[in-house]
Amino acid sequence: MVSPRRCRDQHAVIDEIVSELGPWIVAAHCKDLQIQTGYEMTISEVPPGKGHVDFGAYLKALDSLGRDITLLLEHLPNEAAYDAAAAHIRTQASAAGVALPGPRPLA
Repeated sequence: MVSPRRCRDQHAVIDEIVSELGPWIVAAHCKDLQIQTGYEMTISEVPPGKGHVDFGAYLKALDSLGRDITLLLEHLPNEAAYDAAAAHIRTQASAAGVALPGPRPLA
């Protein structure tokens, strides 16, 4: 279970999930989360790069599995948003020392 408290220690959560589920992971979502605090805490899905997820740590953990993992982007409004999200993920991967192959056509 991922609670708001555990979201603040996302490196431990990422490592735990990948360690426990690694043998079964074949695809991973690249979703970002924005945490808003106030009278109530709200966790909202936002485009990658607009929230608090450490994609460098996420991608390094997935890369440690030693095999190709399909990365999925979804719930974005248009092609430009997908392009921006993909660029952000590629930048984070590069900064983390994780090599990503080029995109594959949907044909």
